[in-house]
Amino acid sequence: MQQPWPKPLITDMKTKNDLTGFETRYALTPNKVQEVFEHWLQIAQDSTEKYLVLGVDTEFIRTRHFYPKPGLIQLSFLNQVLLVDTQSISAAELSPLFNDLLRGFKLANVYVAFHAPHEDLNLLSQLGIESPFEHGMHLIDTQLAAHSLGYGAQVGLFKLAEVCLGCSLVNSES
Repeated sequence: MQQPWPKPLITDMKTKNDLTGFETRYALTPNKVQEVFEHWLQIAQDSTEKYLVLGVDTEFIRTRHFYPKPGLIQLSFLNQVLLVDTQSISAAELSPLFNDLLRGFKLANVYVAFHAPHEDLNLLSQLGIESPFEHGMHLIDTQLAAHSLGYGAQVGLFKLAEVCLGCSLVNSES
């Protein structure tokens, strides 16, 4: 049986990847999540871009329960990444922040992208986070899009990145 993740020893922090230029924030408190979400909403509202995309992925802890236990929510917007530790922030604190972000992004016409979103959407629902569909948002499923373009029905994100972007992902980077 897999043990629950230990409480993180780090506090909220920020790093920048010199290779990609992406800024990554690790959010362990509701205040940090709210700070980043407010910043992203301001960017979306001020943007003149025709298309903006919020990338979403989740990690979960498989246990002997009926539902998987939420572990980490990974979000990307423009050149910023936010890693939300769901073991440090309660669903009651997290769901209103996410739902406000989705409402604001709908008004700014932001698309939401997942790779094979079924499990991600179920996990977000467990946390009380509404589906982008509930907000009338456009949802992009990169696995379905890849299948439509002839890359195969079950193409993984690693293979898709390699074929479409010409880069190989290391397991710790996906």
